[in-house]
This record gives sequence, C-alpha cells and structure tokens, in this order.
Amino acid sequence: MTALTFRFRIFNPRYYLLTLLLANLISSPVLASDTQSASGSQNLHLGIHQVGSWRATNDSELVIEDHQKNQYLATLSPPCTGLGQAKSIAFTSHGNSTLDQSSSVILPNGKRCRFSSFSQQPANAE
Repeated sequence: MTALTFRFRIFNPRYYLLTLLLANLISSPVLASDTQSASGSQNLHLGIHQVGSWRATNDSELVIEDHQKNQYLATLSPPCTGLGQAKSIAFTSHGNSTLDQSSSVILPNGKRCRFSSFSQQPANAE
C-alpha cells in the first residue's frame, strides 16, 4: 500500500510540472557566458533560444542579435556562398543548444557553413 502511495506522489502532475520547470531552468543557459579555456582564450556561448535576429553582412560574416539587443559576430571560413542573399538559415550546435565557435549555419539549399570565430560586439554608443 505504501508503494502505491509513494508512486502516486512521484507522478502527481504538480510535482511533475515543477520538476520539469526546475530541470529546464537549470539546464538551459539564460544569458551568454564566457568561459576560459586551458589555452587562455575565451569561449563565448549564446543559447540558441536567445537569438532574436540575424543579418549577413557578406558571405563571411553573420551578425547575431539576442533578445537583450547584444550583438555577436560569427565569422565563417571558408566564405559561405549564398549567405548574403539567404532569407532564412538554421543554426546548429553540438547537442548543447548554444552557439559558440564550433557552431554552424545551414542555408535553405542544405549547404552547411561552419563558424571560424564567434565574438561579442561592443555595445553601440547611442
């Protein structure tokens, strides 16, 4: 009888929903963060869900803006032919739902283009 009662408490919808909410908050990055690698260089990470907009300045540079209006520059090497004219793109990451130097974009024609660098741009003086 106690096992049945215990089982009911585990699968109680209120506890289940609360557990999912807490797990989501803990596992998803809220803001971009910097981490220091062993070589001393900084690794910038931006949650894919934080991307608000993007624009390609040419086939080698992609400016990404988050919901807080911070801007990031992704440099693609070799140049991604067709990026400058693309109306839509898909961002890809390595299973962690964050954009970083190892991320890439996929164009509507299926072409995948890898980031060679990813950095935060200085705030615009207004």
